[in-house]
Amino acid sequence: MEAINEHNKAPEIEISYRNTQAVEERVTLKDILGAKEFIRSIWNDGNIDLQEEFKVLLLNHAGHLLGVYNVHKGTMTGIPIDLRLIFGTALKAAAMKIILAHNHPSGQCRPSQNDIKLTNRAIEIGKLLDIEIQDHLIVTREQVFSFAEVGLL
Repeated sequence: MEAINEHNKAPEIEISYRNTQAVEERVTLKDILGAKEFIRSIWNDGNIDLQEEFKVLLLNHAGHLLGVYNVHKGTMTGIPIDLRLIFGTALKAAAMKIILAHNHPSGQCRPSQNDIKLTNRAIEIGKLLDIEIQDHLIVTREQVFSFAEVGLL
């Protein structure tokens, strides 16, 4: 058996999450309207009509916002999403619920087939990890579409 030295050590993986905000100061998202208003308030107006962006709101069991994860920026017509990154981040933050959100630069609030497939896949993975997909929001300058509001979750 070979002796362990500095050249054949395994890399150490460290996971931590620190929320410095007091519980009473945290944003609480308890309903669809609150989530829609919050996501629209944090969206960058300069990019909303220019390129797709994907964000995830990470929530604890009480609906307190643990953080916003800016997943990726894409093109004017699409964005590649790796659900492993989303759920890895949710697990690291000990999130119990997540809200998916992305914008449509076209101004059309209707979900595409890809949006529906992604949401359904996220729901499947969330069930395995005990992380609830609370909603998937599509943001435009004029409105915010909610998958939960129309029964697509």
